[in-house]
Amino acid sequence: AAAAVEESAAGSEEEEAAEDICSALEENALQDLMLASLHVADPKLAKSVRIVLTPLHQAKKSPDVDQLLHRMYGPILWRGLAAANPLVRLNATPVLADTFPLRDPGEGEDRTEAVVSKTADALVALLRDPEPRVRVAASNAAGRIMVSFWDVLQTADIRRLLNEIITKHSSDASSAAVRAEAVATTSLLLEAEHSRAVLRPLLPSLGNLIHDKVEKVRVAVVRMLLKIKKIRGLKYYHVVPVEHLLARLQAEGEVLDNPTSVVATELTGLMLNSYFPQGEGVTSADQIKRTLTFLTNNDGAASIFYQNIAYHLSISSVAKLAAMLLKCLSAAIDSDVKESAAASSKAKKKKKSKKRGRDEGSADEDEEVGGGDKTLNASNTKLMAAIAETICCLWESIGPSLGEAENEECNNFLTEAFSGSILTDALSHFEQKHEEAVDNEDKAQQ
Repeated sequence: AAAAVEESAAGSEEEEAAEDICSALEENALQDLMLASLHVADPKLAKSVRIVLTPLHQAKKSPDVDQLLHRMYGPILWRGLAAANPLVRLNATPVLADTFPLRDPGEGEDRTEAVVSKTADALVALLRDPEPRVRVAASNAAGRIMVSFWDVLQTADIRRLLNEIITKHSSDASSAAVRAEAVATTSLLLEAEHSRAVLRPLLPSLGNLIHDKVEKVRVAVVRMLLKIKKIRGLKYYHVVPVEHLLARLQAEGEVLDNPTSVVATELTGLMLNSYFPQGEGVTSADQIKRTLTFLTNNDGAASIFYQNIAYHLSISSVAKLAAMLLKCLSAAIDSDVKESAAASSKAKKKKKSKKRGRDEGSADEDEEVGGGDKTLNASNTKLMAAIAETICCLWESIGPSLGEAENEECNNFLTEAFSGSILTDALSHFEQKHEEAVDNEDKAQQ
Protein backbone atom coordinates (compact mmCIF):
# COMPACT_ATOMS: atom_id res chain seq x y z
CA ALA A 1 0.00 0.00 0.00
CA ALA A 2 2.84 2.32 0.92
CA ALA A 3 4.56 1.56 -2.38
CA ALA A 4 1.36 2.34 -4.29
CA VAL A 5 1.00 5.66 -2.50
CA GLU A 6 4.61 6.51 -3.35
CA GLU A 7 4.05 5.62 -7.03
CA SER A 8 0.91 7.75 -7.15
CA ALA A 9 2.71 10.68 -5.59
CA ALA A 10 5.59 10.28 -8.05
CA GLY A 11 3.14 10.18 -10.98
CA SER A 12 1.45 13.32 -9.70
CA GLU A 13 4.77 15.09 -9.45
CA GLU A 14 5.67 14.07 -13.01
CA GLU A 15 2.36 15.39 -14.33
CA GLU A 16 2.83 18.65 -12.47
CA ALA A 17 6.37 18.92 -13.85
CA ALA A 18 5.12 18.28 -17.39
CA GLU A 19 2.43 20.93 -16.96
CA ASP A 20 5.02 23.38 -15.67
CA ILE A 21 7.22 22.70 -18.68
CA CYS A 22 4.34 23.18 -21.12
CA SER A 23 3.30 26.36 -19.36
CA ALA A 24 6.88 27.67 -19.48
CA LEU A 25 7.12 26.87 -23.19
CA GLU A 26 3.86 28.66 -23.89
CA GLU A 27 4.70 31.77 -21.86
CA ASN A 28 8.43 32.08 -22.56
CA ALA A 29 8.75 30.74 -26.11
CA LEU A 30 5.56 30.26 -28.10
CA GLN A 31 3.88 33.47 -26.96
CA ASP A 32 6.94 35.52 -27.87
CA LEU A 33 7.19 33.87 -31.29
CA MET A 34 3.50 34.44 -31.98
CA LEU A 35 3.75 38.09 -30.96
CA ALA A 36 6.84 38.50 -33.13
CA SER A 37 5.08 36.93 -36.13
CA LEU A 38 2.53 39.75 -35.94
CA HIS A 39 4.54 42.74 -34.76
CA VAL A 40 8.08 42.60 -36.22
CA ALA A 41 8.78 45.48 -38.59
CA ASP A 42 10.40 43.37 -41.30
CA PRO A 43 7.89 41.24 -43.30
CA LYS A 44 10.70 38.83 -44.26
CA LEU A 45 11.53 38.24 -40.61
CA ALA A 46 7.83 37.75 -39.86
CA LYS A 47 7.72 35.10 -42.59
CA SER A 48 10.73 33.36 -41.05
CA VAL A 49 9.02 33.29 -37.65
CA ARG A 50 5.90 31.79 -39.22
CA ILE A 51 8.09 29.07 -40.76
CA VAL A 52 9.30 28.21 -37.24
CA LEU A 53 5.67 27.99 -36.10
CA THR A 54 4.54 25.97 -39.14
CA PRO A 55 4.76 22.52 -37.45
CA LEU A 56 2.46 23.81 -34.72
CA HIS A 57 -0.02 25.21 -37.26
CA GLN A 58 0.04 21.96 -39.23
CA ALA A 59 -0.83 20.01 -36.07
CA LYS A 60 -4.08 21.97 -35.71
CA LYS A 61 -6.14 18.82 -36.32
CA SER A 62 -5.21 17.72 -32.81
CA PRO A 63 -7.84 19.08 -30.37
CA ASP A 64 -5.14 19.94 -27.81
CA VAL A 65 -3.11 21.92 -30.35
CA ASP A 66 -6.26 23.53 -31.72
CA GLN A 67 -7.17 24.67 -28.22
CA LEU A 68 -3.61 25.91 -27.65
CA LEU A 69 -3.68 28.02 -30.82
CA HIS A 70 -7.01 29.50 -29.86
CA ARG A 71 -5.82 30.28 -26.36
CA MET A 72 -2.62 31.99 -27.49
CA TYR A 73 -3.61 33.63 -30.80
CA GLY A 74 -7.14 34.59 -29.78
CA PRO A 75 -6.23 37.69 -27.73
CA ILE A 76 -3.76 39.08 -30.31
CA LEU A 77 -4.73 37.99 -33.83
CA TRP A 78 -8.07 39.77 -34.19
CA ARG A 79 -6.53 42.99 -32.81
CA GLY A 80 -3.66 42.60 -35.27
CA LEU A 81 -6.02 42.28 -38.24
CA ALA A 82 -7.62 45.63 -37.33
CA ALA A 83 -4.41 47.39 -36.24
CA ALA A 84 -3.69 50.93 -37.45
CA ASN A 85 -0.20 49.89 -38.56
CA PRO A 86 -0.39 48.30 -42.07
CA LEU A 87 2.66 46.14 -41.32
CA VAL A 88 0.82 44.47 -38.45
CA ARG A 89 -2.18 43.83 -40.68
CA LEU A 90 0.18 42.47 -43.36
CA ASN A 91 1.82 40.07 -40.88
CA ALA A 92 -1.46 38.97 -39.30
CA THR A 93 -3.23 38.11 -42.58
CA PRO A 94 -1.33 34.87 -43.41
CA VAL A 95 -1.64 33.78 -39.77
CA LEU A 96 -5.42 34.01 -40.15
CA ALA A 97 -5.22 31.42 -42.93
CA ASP A 98 -2.71 29.25 -41.03
CA THR A 99 -4.97 28.99 -37.98
CA PHE A 100 -8.42 28.92 -39.64
CA PRO A 101 -10.84 28.32 -38.01
CA LEU A 102 -9.46 29.90 -34.81
CA ARG A 103 -11.84 28.49 -32.22
CA ASP A 104 -11.95 26.29 -29.14
CA PRO A 105 -12.94 22.81 -30.35
CA GLY A 106 -14.94 22.24 -27.17
CA GLU A 107 -17.30 25.17 -27.68
CA GLY A 108 -19.59 23.50 -30.23
CA GLU A 109 -20.75 24.02 -33.81
CA ASP A 110 -22.52 27.32 -33.21
CA ARG A 111 -19.32 28.96 -32.05
CA THR A 112 -17.45 27.51 -35.05
CA GLU A 113 -19.99 28.98 -37.47
CA ALA A 114 -19.64 32.36 -35.79
CA VAL A 115 -15.84 32.21 -36.13
CA VAL A 116 -16.11 31.25 -39.82
CA SER A 117 -18.44 34.21 -40.45
CA LYS A 118 -16.15 36.54 -38.49
CA THR A 119 -13.17 35.35 -40.53
CA ALA A 120 -15.01 35.98 -43.82
CA ASP A 121 -15.85 39.52 -42.69
CA ALA A 122 -12.22 40.09 -41.73
CA LEU A 123 -11.01 38.82 -45.11
CA VAL A 124 -13.38 41.12 -47.01
CA ALA A 125 -12.12 44.07 -44.97
CA LEU A 126 -8.51 43.08 -45.70
CA LEU A 127 -9.26 42.67 -49.41
CA ARG A 128 -10.44 46.29 -49.37
CA ASP A 129 -7.44 47.51 -47.36
CA PRO A 130 -5.84 50.75 -48.64
CA GLU A 131 -2.37 49.15 -48.46
CA PRO A 132 -1.67 47.10 -51.65
CA ARG A 133 0.59 44.62 -49.83
CA VAL A 134 -2.23 43.82 -47.41
CA ARG A 135 -4.64 43.27 -50.31
CA VAL A 136 -2.13 40.88 -51.90
CA ALA A 137 -1.74 38.92 -48.65
CA ALA A 138 -5.52 38.87 -48.13
CA SER A 139 -6.10 37.48 -51.63
CA ASN A 140 -3.65 34.65 -50.97
CA ALA A 141 -5.11 33.95 -47.52
CA ALA A 142 -8.67 33.87 -48.88
CA GLY A 143 -7.61 31.46 -51.62
CA ARG A 144 -5.91 29.10 -49.16
CA ILE A 145 -8.96 29.08 -46.91
CA MET A 146 -11.43 28.51 -49.76
CA VAL A 147 -9.37 25.67 -51.23
CA SER A 148 -9.23 23.79 -47.92
CA PHE A 149 -12.60 24.75 -46.40
CA TRP A 150 -14.90 25.37 -49.39
CA ASP A 151 -17.68 23.25 -47.87
CA VAL A 152 -17.37 24.98 -44.51
CA LEU A 153 -17.84 28.51 -45.85
CA GLN A 154 -21.28 29.91 -46.52
CA THR A 155 -22.22 30.40 -50.18
CA ALA A 156 -22.75 34.11 -49.59
CA ASP A 157 -19.26 34.43 -48.08
CA ILE A 158 -17.67 32.62 -51.05
CA ARG A 159 -19.51 34.92 -53.44
CA ARG A 160 -18.28 37.99 -51.57
CA LEU A 161 -14.68 36.82 -51.56
CA LEU A 162 -14.68 35.85 -55.24
CA ASN A 163 -16.26 39.18 -56.18
CA GLU A 164 -13.48 41.05 -54.42
CA ILE A 165 -10.68 38.93 -55.91
CA ILE A 166 -11.82 38.24 -59.47
CA THR A 167 -13.89 41.33 -60.19
CA LYS A 168 -12.17 44.10 -58.23
CA HIS A 169 -8.59 42.97 -57.66
CA SER A 170 -8.10 41.87 -61.27
CA SER A 171 -8.92 45.43 -62.41
CA ASP A 172 -6.96 47.22 -59.69
CA ALA A 173 -5.18 49.94 -61.68
CA SER A 174 -3.16 51.12 -58.67
CA SER A 175 -1.15 47.93 -58.15
CA ALA A 176 0.17 45.33 -60.59
CA ALA A 177 0.99 43.06 -57.63
CA VAL A 178 -2.70 42.99 -56.66
CA ARG A 179 -3.72 42.07 -60.23
CA ALA A 180 -1.08 39.35 -60.42
CA GLU A 181 -2.11 37.88 -57.07
CA ALA A 182 -5.77 37.85 -58.14
CA VAL A 183 -4.82 35.62 -61.06
CA ALA A 184 -2.51 33.48 -58.88
CA THR A 185 -5.29 33.01 -56.31
CA THR A 186 -7.69 31.93 -59.04
CA SER A 187 -5.10 29.38 -60.18
CA LEU A 188 -4.88 28.15 -56.60
CA LEU A 189 -8.66 27.79 -56.39
CA LEU A 190 -8.67 25.65 -59.54
CA GLU A 191 -6.88 22.95 -57.54
CA ALA A 192 -10.12 22.39 -55.64
CA GLU A 193 -12.42 20.36 -57.86
CA HIS A 194 -15.58 21.63 -56.16
CA SER A 195 -14.69 25.25 -57.05
CA ARG A 196 -14.47 24.76 -60.83
CA ALA A 197 -18.17 24.92 -61.58
CA VAL A 198 -18.33 28.31 -59.85
CA LEU A 199 -15.13 29.61 -61.46
CA ARG A 200 -15.90 28.48 -65.02
CA PRO A 201 -18.06 31.51 -66.01
CA LEU A 202 -15.71 33.91 -64.17
CA LEU A 203 -12.45 32.87 -65.81
CA PRO A 204 -12.92 34.76 -69.14
CA SER A 205 -13.02 38.04 -67.19
CA LEU A 206 -9.33 37.45 -66.39
CA GLY A 207 -8.42 36.76 -70.02
CA ASN A 208 -7.75 40.38 -70.98
CA LEU A 209 -4.90 40.49 -68.46
CA ILE A 210 -2.84 38.52 -71.00
CA HIS A 211 -2.14 41.98 -72.50
CA ASP A 212 -1.35 43.69 -69.18
CA LYS A 213 1.52 46.16 -69.41
CA VAL A 214 3.32 44.49 -66.47
CA GLU A 215 5.09 41.21 -67.25
CA LYS A 216 4.38 39.74 -63.80
CA VAL A 217 0.65 39.87 -64.49
CA ARG A 218 1.02 38.34 -67.95
CA VAL A 219 3.14 35.52 -66.54
CA ALA A 220 0.46 34.80 -63.91
CA VAL A 221 -2.21 34.58 -66.64
CA VAL A 222 -0.18 32.20 -68.81
CA ARG A 223 0.55 29.95 -65.82
CA MET A 224 -3.15 29.92 -64.99
CA LEU A 225 -3.85 28.82 -68.58
CA LEU A 226 -1.27 26.05 -68.24
CA LYS A 227 -3.09 24.81 -65.16
CA ILE A 228 -6.45 25.03 -66.95
CA LYS A 229 -5.04 23.00 -69.82
CA LYS A 230 -4.52 20.05 -67.44
CA ILE A 231 -8.07 20.14 -66.10
CA ARG A 232 -10.64 17.98 -67.82
CA GLY A 233 -13.73 19.92 -68.85
CA LEU A 234 -11.97 23.30 -69.06
CA LYS A 235 -10.38 24.75 -72.20
CA TYR A 236 -7.74 27.44 -72.00
CA TYR A 237 -8.82 28.92 -75.36
CA HIS A 238 -12.26 29.58 -73.87
CA VAL A 239 -10.56 31.85 -71.34
CA VAL A 240 -8.20 33.58 -73.79
CA PRO A 241 -9.02 33.15 -77.51
CA VAL A 242 -6.24 31.74 -79.69
CA GLU A 243 -5.96 34.95 -81.73
CA HIS A 244 -5.17 36.86 -78.53
CA LEU A 245 -2.56 34.29 -77.51
CA LEU A 246 -0.86 34.58 -80.91
CA ALA A 247 -1.04 38.38 -80.79
CA ARG A 248 0.56 38.35 -77.35
CA LEU A 249 3.26 35.94 -78.53
CA GLN A 250 4.07 38.18 -81.48
CA ALA A 251 4.04 41.33 -79.34
CA GLU A 252 6.55 39.85 -76.90
CA GLY A 253 9.11 39.68 -79.70
CA GLU A 254 8.22 42.57 -81.99
CA VAL A 255 6.87 45.23 -79.61
CA LEU A 256 8.80 44.45 -76.43
CA ASP A 257 11.86 43.14 -78.30
CA ASN A 258 12.14 40.19 -75.92
CA PRO A 259 11.37 37.06 -77.98
CA THR A 260 12.60 34.66 -75.26
CA SER A 261 10.79 36.29 -72.33
CA VAL A 262 9.11 34.19 -69.67
CA VAL A 263 5.73 34.97 -71.22
CA ALA A 264 6.85 33.92 -74.71
CA THR A 265 8.46 30.73 -73.41
CA GLU A 266 5.40 29.75 -71.37
CA LEU A 267 3.03 30.55 -74.26
CA THR A 268 5.11 28.33 -76.52
CA GLY A 269 4.68 25.49 -74.04
CA LEU A 270 0.95 26.19 -73.81
CA MET A 271 0.40 25.91 -77.58
CA LEU A 272 3.09 23.32 -78.32
CA ASN A 273 0.69 20.45 -79.01
CA SER A 274 -1.36 22.61 -81.37
CA TYR A 275 1.47 23.68 -83.65
CA PHE A 276 3.96 20.86 -83.13
CA PRO A 277 2.00 17.73 -82.15
CA GLN A 278 3.82 14.80 -80.60
CA GLY A 279 3.00 11.38 -79.31
CA GLU A 280 1.78 8.07 -80.61
CA GLY A 281 0.34 8.18 -84.13
CA VAL A 282 1.86 11.56 -84.98
CA THR A 283 4.10 11.41 -88.06
CA SER A 284 6.77 13.79 -89.33
CA ALA A 285 4.40 14.71 -92.16
CA ASP A 286 1.79 15.82 -89.59
CA GLN A 287 4.37 17.96 -87.80
CA ILE A 288 5.67 19.65 -90.93
CA LYS A 289 2.13 20.26 -92.18
CA ARG A 290 1.22 22.05 -88.94
CA THR A 291 4.47 24.03 -89.10
CA LEU A 292 3.88 25.21 -92.68
CA THR A 293 0.29 26.13 -91.88
CA PHE A 294 1.44 28.16 -88.88
CA LEU A 295 4.11 29.95 -90.92
CA THR A 296 1.58 30.69 -93.66
CA ASN A 297 -1.19 32.01 -91.40
CA ASN A 298 0.85 33.95 -88.81
CA ASP A 299 4.55 34.14 -89.54
CA GLY A 300 5.14 36.81 -86.85
CA ALA A 301 3.86 34.67 -83.99
CA ALA A 302 5.44 31.56 -85.51
CA SER A 303 8.86 33.20 -85.50
CA ILE A 304 8.68 33.78 -81.72
CA PHE A 305 7.22 30.30 -81.21
CA TYR A 306 10.11 28.54 -82.92
CA GLN A 307 12.69 30.66 -81.12
CA ASN A 308 11.37 29.20 -77.85
CA ILE A 309 10.54 25.66 -78.92
CA ALA A 310 13.96 24.37 -77.81
CA TYR A 311 12.93 25.01 -74.18
CA HIS A 312 10.24 22.34 -74.54
CA LEU A 313 11.74 19.79 -76.96
CA SER A 314 14.88 17.68 -77.01
CA ILE A 315 17.82 18.86 -79.10
CA SER A 316 17.32 15.93 -81.47
CA SER A 317 13.69 16.93 -82.11
CA VAL A 318 14.68 20.52 -82.89
CA ALA A 319 17.46 19.32 -85.22
CA LYS A 320 15.03 17.00 -87.00
CA LEU A 321 12.54 19.84 -87.52
CA ALA A 322 15.26 22.09 -88.97
CA ALA A 323 16.30 19.33 -91.39
CA MET A 324 12.68 18.71 -92.45
CA LEU A 325 12.15 22.42 -93.15
CA LEU A 326 15.33 22.48 -95.24
CA LYS A 327 13.99 19.58 -97.32
CA CYS A 328 10.74 21.50 -97.82
CA LEU A 329 12.68 24.55 -98.98
CA SER A 330 14.75 22.44 -101.37
CA ALA A 331 11.65 20.64 -102.71
CA ALA A 332 9.91 23.96 -103.35
CA ILE A 333 12.93 25.25 -105.30
CA ASP A 334 13.18 22.06 -107.37
CA SER A 335 9.48 22.28 -108.19
CA ASP A 336 9.83 25.92 -109.19
CA VAL A 337 12.81 25.16 -111.45
CA LYS A 338 10.90 22.36 -113.20
CA GLU A 339 7.84 24.58 -113.68
CA SER A 340 10.02 27.35 -115.13
CA ALA A 341 11.70 24.92 -117.53
CA ALA A 342 8.34 23.52 -118.63
CA ALA A 343 6.95 27.01 -119.17
CA SER A 344 10.00 28.00 -121.23
CA SER A 345 9.69 24.88 -123.39
CA LYS A 346 6.03 25.52 -124.08
CA ALA A 347 6.73 29.15 -124.89
CA LYS A 348 9.12 28.04 -127.66
CA LYS A 349 6.50 25.69 -129.11
CA LYS A 350 4.00 28.54 -129.28
CA LYS A 351 6.13 30.39 -131.80
CA LYS A 352 5.83 27.53 -134.36
CA SER A 353 2.10 27.76 -134.76
CA LYS A 354 -0.26 30.53 -133.66
CA LYS A 355 -3.29 28.31 -133.69
CA ARG A 356 -1.58 25.58 -131.77
CA GLY A 357 -0.09 28.21 -129.53
CA ARG A 358 -3.54 29.56 -128.63
CA ASP A 359 -4.75 26.08 -127.72
CA GLU A 360 -1.67 25.34 -125.64
CA GLY A 361 -1.99 28.75 -124.01
CA SER A 362 -5.43 27.80 -122.71
CA ALA A 363 -4.05 24.55 -121.36
CA ASP A 364 -1.20 26.45 -119.68
CA GLU A 365 -3.69 28.71 -117.92
CA ASP A 366 -5.55 25.69 -116.60
CA GLU A 367 -2.32 24.20 -115.29
CA GLU A 368 -1.32 27.46 -113.63
CA VAL A 369 -4.65 27.69 -111.83
CA GLY A 370 -4.23 24.14 -110.57
CA GLY A 371 -0.65 24.81 -109.49
CA GLY A 372 -1.61 27.99 -107.65
CA ASP A 373 -3.40 25.99 -104.97
CA LYS A 374 -0.16 24.50 -103.73
CA THR A 375 0.97 26.01 -100.43
CA LEU A 376 4.59 24.90 -100.75
CA ASN A 377 5.74 26.79 -103.81
CA ALA A 378 8.95 28.79 -104.22
CA SER A 379 6.92 31.57 -105.81
CA ASN A 380 5.39 32.12 -102.36
CA THR A 381 8.36 34.23 -101.28
CA LYS A 382 6.81 35.17 -97.91
CA LEU A 383 6.52 31.52 -96.91
CA MET A 384 9.99 30.71 -98.24
CA ALA A 385 11.46 33.56 -96.20
CA ALA A 386 9.57 32.37 -93.11
CA ILE A 387 10.92 28.82 -93.57
CA ALA A 388 14.49 30.10 -93.95
CA GLU A 389 14.15 32.33 -90.87
CA THR A 390 12.68 29.46 -88.85
CA ILE A 391 15.61 27.21 -89.78
CA CYS A 392 17.99 29.90 -88.52
CA CYS A 393 16.00 30.34 -85.29
CA LEU A 394 15.99 26.60 -84.61
CA TRP A 395 19.74 26.27 -85.23
CA GLU A 396 20.54 29.29 -83.04
CA SER A 397 18.38 27.96 -80.21
CA ILE A 398 20.38 24.72 -79.96
CA GLY A 399 23.71 26.01 -81.28
CA PRO A 400 25.44 26.36 -77.88
CA SER A 401 24.45 22.80 -76.94
CA LEU A 402 25.63 21.16 -80.16
CA GLY A 403 29.26 21.46 -79.09
CA GLU A 404 28.69 19.24 -76.04
CA ALA A 405 29.89 15.66 -76.23
CA GLU A 406 26.46 14.11 -75.59
CA ASN A 407 25.03 16.01 -78.58
CA GLU A 408 27.70 14.98 -81.08
CA GLU A 409 25.25 12.77 -82.96
CA CYS A 410 22.82 15.68 -83.46
CA ASN A 411 25.67 17.91 -84.57
CA ASN A 412 26.78 15.36 -87.15
CA PHE A 413 23.17 14.91 -88.33
CA LEU A 414 22.72 18.63 -88.94
CA THR A 415 26.13 18.97 -90.59
CA GLU A 416 25.26 16.19 -93.01
CA ALA A 417 21.76 17.56 -93.67
CA PHE A 418 23.12 20.99 -94.56
CA SER A 419 26.17 19.76 -96.45
CA GLY A 420 26.68 19.95 -100.22
CA SER A 421 25.32 22.69 -102.43
CA ILE A 422 21.79 22.83 -101.04
CA LEU A 423 22.24 26.23 -99.37
CA THR A 424 24.16 27.81 -102.24
CA ASP A 425 21.59 26.49 -104.73
CA ALA A 426 18.80 28.05 -102.69
CA LEU A 427 20.62 31.37 -102.49
CA SER A 428 21.34 31.38 -106.24
CA HIS A 429 17.73 30.54 -107.07
CA PHE A 430 16.24 33.37 -105.05
CA GLU A 431 18.87 35.85 -106.26
CA GLN A 432 17.91 34.91 -109.82
CA LYS A 433 14.20 35.29 -108.99
CA HIS A 434 14.91 38.71 -107.50
CA GLU A 435 16.82 39.83 -110.61
CA GLU A 436 14.01 38.62 -112.86
CA ALA A 437 11.48 40.52 -110.77
CA VAL A 438 13.56 43.70 -111.01
CA ASP A 439 13.92 43.32 -114.79
CA ASN A 440 10.19 42.76 -115.23
CA GLU A 441 9.44 45.84 -113.13
CA ASP A 442 11.84 47.95 -115.19
CA LYS A 443 10.26 46.76 -118.46
CA ALA A 444 6.79 47.54 -117.11
CA GLN A 445 7.85 51.10 -116.24
CA GLN A 446 9.36 51.59 -119.70
